[in-house]
Amino acid sequence: MITTEEKNLGRRFALGALTLLLANFLIQVFVLGPDASGYNETWGPIIGISSALQLMAGMGVVRLSGKLLDDKDKPLLTGSIGLAYTVSAVGVVTALVPSAVHNAFNETTLTADMAADFVFYVTPAVFLFIAPWNIQFAKYGKDILPSWGPAVGNTVGYGIGLVTIVFLAGLFPDAAFIPLNVILGVVLTPAWFFAISKAYAS
Repeated sequence: MITTEEKNLGRRFALGALTLLLANFLIQVFVLGPDASGYNETWGPIIGISSALQLMAGMGVVRLSGKLLDDKDKPLLTGSIGLAYTVSAVGVVTALVPSAVHNAFNETTLTADMAADFVFYVTPAVFLFIAPWNIQFAKYGKDILPSWGPAVGNTVGYGIGLVTIVFLAGLFPDAAFIPLNVILGVVLTPAWFFAISKAYAS
């Protein structure tokens, strides 16, 4: 049984994740520009910390979803919660690595640019393993989500899963990468977080 305090916390976590996701997007597109690569000395720490906070907020949403959706006797939901929580923790740690390397007191063969590239390529794997949780939430939360929520949740879950698998198989067309990233990551994922916030508020 979820308490009122936990529901309020889940709603705030969802809205926090939504806000931080959009803030990161605005910085990377309108401040750094879509062609930026590697580690930016000015914005790198801000992006790293906001990404870590976004993932931490997402972890809160995931963790409390078991109580919200009463995951007892729902093994796929329970399993997806554990998986999403674990890989999100990995994302929290890796988000801070480029800044840690850049500001290290000792010289290493690993550069901040290399670390930023590593984080970029780890991120698809993180979201791939969060995808099942999106699908399970859409399934078991359909009665408390807005009417459009389950469709968005399934699109995010299945879409990210499919795109990531095709990408890892080396079959992803370069021209489709940015449009699909924008649709799934910048349009639908914030909408999904908003729907989840409504589920916690219901």
